[in-house]
Amino acid sequence: MGFTASEAALARPDVLGWWCGIDKSGEVVPRPLDISPAAVMDASWCSVRRISLGTQPHRVHFCRPSHTLLVFDEGSFVDGERRINGVRTGIPGPLDHGIDIVPANVDFFALANSGSNIAATLISIYEEEAVAALGINSAEPSPLLPALNLEGDLLSALAARLRQAMREEPNPRYLETLIALLFQEVLRTQDESCSLRQYRASGGLSPRTRRLVRDFLHENLDKDVDLDRLANYVGLSRFHFSREFKASFGVPPHKYLLNLRIQRSSELLRETIRPITDIALDVGFSCSSDFSRAFKQIMSCCPREFRSLNRPNQISGGTLIR
Repeated sequence: MGFTASEAALARPDVLGWWCGIDKSGEVVPRPLDISPAAVMDASWCSVRRISLGTQPHRVHFCRPSHTLLVFDEGSFVDGERRINGVRTGIPGPLDHGIDIVPANVDFFALANSGSNIAATLISIYEEEAVAALGINSAEPSPLLPALNLEGDLLSALAARLRQAMREEPNPRYLETLIALLFQEVLRTQDESCSLRQYRASGGLSPRTRRLVRDFLHENLDKDVDLDRLANYVGLSRFHFSREFKASFGVPPHKYLLNLRIQRSSELLRETIRPITDIALDVGFSCSSDFSRAFKQIMSCCPREFRSLNRPNQISGGTLIR
């Protein structure tokens, strides 16, 4: 399969020349990953492809002439970052709590390290054709806004239906109807509350403070870290720190810390044979039951199930042999 970075090629959903592998040091592999996305459906105004990258480290950088909606599978998790038009808007954590929206001609970059596990349904929307096919009022268009993890009750329900359809033999007519509902609900959600998850180009903590906070949290996963301690650490008031932290990282401090703990625990579950109780204590949980409950809420499976699904081939002395 040939790969090209031209705009014409990127318009085609089956050409993914923008996926690049990365090695353990984070350097880009000189050749693209050999990915063959599965064609699911093609309509006059949209197309659907399935992409499964699993735990393969990679990075992606694209700017497509069509709108792109990404609906990640349950349990998809990223250890890395995402940027829209150069501004960081996504953080390490689960990917299945919302829908990623990348409008046409908007620059998107993402990095997934070895702690990630990614599979998704990629939906391409061709705007002019969609307006005609869906009867959208083109006289008063609602511009599609960049967003990561866009959420809403109906959006979540439609995304769940889409995931279910992808696990079965999807009926093209049903799938097209489902995507039409999904796209129009995205427009409605953004029109009603565009501040919910939309792209933020300004505000937040300074780069130095972001780095200090991020490093502090990584180094203190096993400790009781509360909001007051974090705010005092960087010399800000509790209220100001909480507001600016969310502007910088997209989630409140406690949720960011929880995502880090689950990310680290998933690495230990996958790469060691240490008891689950020990892993829970190592990442800051007071008991294994609290850990299991939090892990299942984020990863959609309990720690034991996750370890079984990601069981390594060889382990010696409690550590995976690579």
